[in-house]
Amino acid sequence: MMLRLFVAKLRQQQPKSSDPAPNTLPPELCDDIRKLKWIDSHAIELAASAGLTFAQAEIIDAYASCVHGPLMKTNKHVFTMDGIRKMLKEPAQLIHAKAIASFFERRFDPALWGANEAAESAAAEREAAQQIREGIQRQVQGEEASQLLVAMLDGVEATVRTNFFVPDRYGFGIRLLPTFMGCSVISETVPYGTFFVRGRRCVAFHVRFRDVARGGLRMSVPTSPEDHASRRSSAYEEAYSLAYAQQLKNKDIPEGGSKAVCVVDTTQEGVDPDFLTRKSFKSFADTILTLTSQDEKINACIVNRGEGDGVEQVYLGPDENIIPYDIEWATERAAVRGCGFNRAFMSSKPDAGFNHKEYGVTSEGVNVFLGVALKEAGFEPETQPFTVKITGGTDGDVAGNMILCLARDYPHAKIVGICDASATLEDPDGLDLETLCDMVRSNKPLAAFDREKLGARGDHWGVDTEEGLERRNTMPLRVQADVFVPGGGRPASINEGNWRQFLRPDGQGASSQLVVEGANLFLTPQARQHLFEEAGAVVIKDSSANKCGVITSSYEILLSMMFEKDEFIRLKPQLVEDVVERFKHMARAEAQLLFSEKAQRPGMSLPDISTELSNAITRTHDALEAKLRAMTENELAAQDHFRDVLLDHLPSSAHAHQERLFTHVPLNYRLAAVAANLASNIVYSEGTSFITQVPDDQVLASLALRYRSQKQRVTALTKTLRERGEQGLTLAEAEEVVVLLERGGVRAGLQLES
Repeated sequence: MMLRLFVAKLRQQQPKSSDPAPNTLPPELCDDIRKLKWIDSHAIELAASAGLTFAQAEIIDAYASCVHGPLMKTNKHVFTMDGIRKMLKEPAQLIHAKAIASFFERRFDPALWGANEAAESAAAEREAAQQIREGIQRQVQGEEASQLLVAMLDGVEATVRTNFFVPDRYGFGIRLLPTFMGCSVISETVPYGTFFVRGRRCVAFHVRFRDVARGGLRMSVPTSPEDHASRRSSAYEEAYSLAYAQQLKNKDIPEGGSKAVCVVDTTQEGVDPDFLTRKSFKSFADTILTLTSQDEKINACIVNRGEGDGVEQVYLGPDENIIPYDIEWATERAAVRGCGFNRAFMSSKPDAGFNHKEYGVTSEGVNVFLGVALKEAGFEPETQPFTVKITGGTDGDVAGNMILCLARDYPHAKIVGICDASATLEDPDGLDLETLCDMVRSNKPLAAFDREKLGARGDHWGVDTEEGLERRNTMPLRVQADVFVPGGGRPASINEGNWRQFLRPDGQGASSQLVVEGANLFLTPQARQHLFEEAGAVVIKDSSANKCGVITSSYEILLSMMFEKDEFIRLKPQLVEDVVERFKHMARAEAQLLFSEKAQRPGMSLPDISTELSNAITRTHDALEAKLRAMTENELAAQDHFRDVLLDHLPSSAHAHQERLFTHVPLNYRLAAVAANLASNIVYSEGTSFITQVPDDQVLASLALRYRSQKQRVTALTKTLRERGEQGLTLAEAEEVVVLLERGGVRAGLQLES
């Protein structure tokens, strides 16, 4: 506010004239003024109270925010953000924080770099960092303050790119060495890449597990100061866990898994949370775009301290609290920021895209897994009654569309419990399905349910009372149903501490013996394993059950590269049909393989088999993609650029435009698509053991290419047999040979080769 008054005063002092007054403000101050609305107030306050420049204060605030989460794991009482800020304002610590900020500026100021030559030699830079480190150790009193400063210094050394010197940026972003933030309790796999973003009233992490990757952006909007503190400190952990789950889920598509979690600071009273969410979204999206831009002016402001040329492909999708306006803004901003494929930057576009909620794509996939699982459990779901409980409301994407799927495909299904952020509905005789469907279509939350539509034993609780809140929070655990479909809710809602509450009161099994995870990470790995071992529950893991949303988004990315906006919209009706049919086929193939492998290994839980299946496909994909990228142009041409595999991946309604695959889609994306298609087809056809028995990745890649050749041979043979059936064999005999060849011909051909 003081700065704004100062600028206003200067403007009043300008001479009045018909000609524009010359700008007499220092250039540095002009730049600071432009960035003011995007710099967090804590950084501004730090600059004012500690006599720092805005640049120094913003750097210190950003790195303190970045290391907050890891430090909280070491001492959650000391390393709160308030505690960290208090430490950094102390003169004894502030002098070292300023040195760290100056060190950052020397590493990344483009004015100090020319023709990719370092401003300082690597040895001199290491010496400068060591001097700061030794100064901290000698002069800082207190182990915690020293630990904080060293962590911030380590963070600067682990930074390989930043948009800090881009003049009109909307946030401060850094690309970190992925080893710096590390792994998670969910996996020991080091990510491929990690971004951290500090914006005004928000912090965010983006984690990805492959060079070309996609995954949702989750706008995390806390409801209280305590909730904000918890979400902020666990932002990286949440992003990592969701990205890892996405990596397992993305097995069928060219892109690896990624996830972004942006925590909005809603603690300031009187500020509209929706306004803050939209502004935070813009800050995050613009920051990622500047860090991955191909625009020469932007790249001139960015010094790359990592390997490669710094060009990275990051694709976002919608997740919690993302609205159509955000998606449209992001794609338009991507064009401004020089993104090569701006319409592919974010999926689920309302016009030239596939909106997940409109077409219910995630739920359609969950529904396929549900149908296969019910039949494996002995139900005939099309004709036999069964009961369901669901989290996520009638206005939610997954839960709402799941209600519509149940009403359409299973006339005897009964929803006996459902809850969302606004209310809980329960009825052991089944809630009125028609009313629920009407609410889905009109996008109304459960709080709007007409109580007169409740049955004799039905009840309705809002969350405005303690009883209603408890009913909502415990509904997934205590209500008994044949099936539980988590369609919304926070990660780890069923965990190590409360999984026993999911058991029946008599201890005879779980409150739902079948769980189909429509929501990501609703159950922790430990909870899944306990329910399998103690209750015999069958849990279809999220990375399997809800994969069809991301498959749809992947096709949107590919088709957005191939078609202009008006072409996409014109072809969209047929494209939607093709994509839905395609992902249903992928879902059914995986569901059937899961239960087939479970029958062979009854002592192994379904989530473990699901993870093994994902790992088998991912490993084959990565090995094959590495081999493909090493091929020369002549070698790729000799394979006809794998046109047959690409066409098998492409929706049939786009085949007429297949040449655009080679003129509009980047080579590395095409090779990733080839690897994804071959890898998933091999595993779904042959099972996981076909992959696990080959320990060497190079051998595995060669095997995958030989598999493709044999598949081509089998396809040609089956075509010939069908065409000549009447001349040599009876149609029945010819068809029998065809079936045998399709089911075993590829593997038999490989065995004959050896």
